[in-house]
Amino acid sequence: MILESLGIECEIHESSCRAGGRLHTHYFDEEKDPKKYQYYDVGAMRYPCIPIMQRTFDLFHRVNFTEGNGKLITYLMDATDKNTPLLFNNIRWDGNNPDGPQGDYFKVGTANGGSVPQDYPFDVIQWCENMNSATGLYEEAFSESVMDSLDFGWPSAARCGRITRTKGAAATWRCIDGGGSTLITAMLEKLKKPKYTITPVLLASLACTPEPTVRHRYDRVLSSLPFGVLGQTVDISLAGFDYQQANAIRALHYDCSVKVGIRFKKQWWRLSSYQGQNYNITGRTSSTDLPIRTCVYPSYGLQTDAETPGVLMVSYTWAQDATRIDALDQGSDFRTRTYPEERELIDLLLRDLANLHGAKEKDLRDLYMDHYAHNWFEDPNANSAFALYGAGQFSNMYPSISRPAAYNDRLYLIGEATSVHHAWVVGALNSAWRGIYDMLIAAGCKETDSRIRRLKKVPLQPDGTYDESCWGPVPEEVKLVTQMPPPHVPKVGAPRGPGGIPPEEFYTPPPAGGRAWWDYFTPVRQE
Repeated sequence: MILESLGIECEIHESSCRAGGRLHTHYFDEEKDPKKYQYYDVGAMRYPCIPIMQRTFDLFHRVNFTEGNGKLITYLMDATDKNTPLLFNNIRWDGNNPDGPQGDYFKVGTANGGSVPQDYPFDVIQWCENMNSATGLYEEAFSESVMDSLDFGWPSAARCGRITRTKGAAATWRCIDGGGSTLITAMLEKLKKPKYTITPVLLASLACTPEPTVRHRYDRVLSSLPFGVLGQTVDISLAGFDYQQANAIRALHYDCSVKVGIRFKKQWWRLSSYQGQNYNITGRTSSTDLPIRTCVYPSYGLQTDAETPGVLMVSYTWAQDATRIDALDQGSDFRTRTYPEERELIDLLLRDLANLHGAKEKDLRDLYMDHYAHNWFEDPNANSAFALYGAGQFSNMYPSISRPAAYNDRLYLIGEATSVHHAWVVGALNSAWRGIYDMLIAAGCKETDSRIRRLKKVPLQPDGTYDESCWGPVPEEVKLVTQMPPPHVPKVGAPRGPGGIPPEEFYTPPPAGGRAWWDYFTPVRQE
């Protein structure tokens, strides 16, 4: 959309049979009718109204996804409200106390026979990770925890596009009525002259080719491929990546995520009385230390009759929790799923779901209609769920993957992994802005060029009008990269010495006070 607006001719190649990548909705009904609400989002599913997400809400405005027309609806986020239960240490809290479980409710403290003392040794850290995150996720980079805290715990509501807010109120959330895939459909419809190859293509080289004998040549390439796909499926040996970029493509940490949805004959969780239980759950999430970990109740379709079929995301896991539950997932996104094929998975889901809600497993089993499990690591077009930098990777890898690559700066890596906002749509959008800006600069455009000015100008004008030809503001992360010291990399066209390593004289000077990358590998360096 940005390229077309700036008058830049382009072609888009897709290796999947659909557009959208990890913004994807699974529909259980054959018609895929969003208004039947027989779906759940296996990718992006919620959007906080905070300043960080401004560019996402700008996109919503461009495709006419508003609160007024019902395309954007409130996403109910509060976890301990509306009867959403918690279950830890085999102790269940049914959500009837709006203040949440008080004190050592789950009996994990040393005073109650547990192992969690008052200070912060190993057991305390494990407990915090268990309650608030996923197994093993506290090993991530500290910067990831900071960004996660901002995304989920922004202190107050903020104006996002034209979303209304109350001053001083808590941040609100939105979701897309009909599923995230409808956003992709709207974006494709917005293009005036789409050149979008949506039939599966072979990822054989840097550019995708429909046939091994067909080659596409372009002046410049923007690659949004996740690094697991880029480094494993595409031959990048002649792409001209420098050492730091190639190392980041190989080593940058991505996380695993599995979402499992079950379609039931009735929306039992919304019923105030069912089989002797008072559920009355509307939206929000439940958490447990059982294998299903997190249960997400839909915030959409609340106007439908609860006695009619509905879809519940019975398990949302990531990190080690996801890899373990996926061991029972015998199917994949590309194979037929049947109940007998995944009986162990269904048995686990229904058993944990019943324990979490204080229900009888047989009652839930009688309501079962169908299920769908999606593991993004098993998806060959993604090979990952989202980037989650490991310790030291932000300071050492982010600068290299967020700058132009290849010879003469003709290749630009984009996608949420090359942003600071991982696992969010806004990360992909910010990276696309940065990639196009770098491309224009590398092509010789000056800051005074009309396309650069339109790229930086904010579309919402002071008089309230909206200029869709503008794509600003400049993402904060782009400003951050420009303030970092220049990378110590080989110059364009540098000859390769023994072992493929260019001689030192063909490298740009290292940052002041810094060392060349080869200083860390002296034992294996070849003279």
